[in-house]
Amino acid sequence: MMFDIHDGEENDRERYVLGSSGANNLFVVGVNPGKANEDESDTTITKVGKFATNLKCDGFVMLHIYPQRATNPDKLHPNPIGKLVGKNAKVICSQVQGERQPQIRAAWGDLICCRNYLWDCLSSIVEKLNQFDPIWKQCGNQISWTVHLIQPGLHTRKSFAASIFSGI
Repeated sequence: MMFDIHDGEENDRERYVLGSSGANNLFVVGVNPGKANEDESDTTITKVGKFATNLKCDGFVMLHIYPQRATNPDKLHPNPIGKLVGKNAKVICSQVQGERQPQIRAAWGDLICCRNYLWDCLSSIVEKLNQFDPIWKQCGNQISWTVHLIQPGLHTRKSFAASIFSGI
């Protein structure tokens, strides 16, 4: 087994978490899972592992805004499935629980715009994680807002994301 932290459905249509445990874990939140599983990595998971190593973390936990597997985010469900959203939030909280001020890296980029419901899912996750006093940081140098300019709710979404990263 390549990854000792994993939770996915037997039908391989959803994955809630994937990672390698350590004493100092890096938590990363992406939009949705790709092909990786407990036995095999993919490009994203390989990058996350290297990123964690560069940050002197000896483990990482990959989490997602929405747990449906899709190598192309445009193939995500057109509307969220409530039981997936609920289980995802529970799994995320169970992974972060017990960590003292967990480091959480935002790795969703503009892909969050591929489905309007992803913002609601993210908002719910952030609200539930606040009880753990997380330290949010973005992956990369800046968040691009180009795609958001043509979307309704720009100010609300930008303000929401800015509030997550207000400590940067």
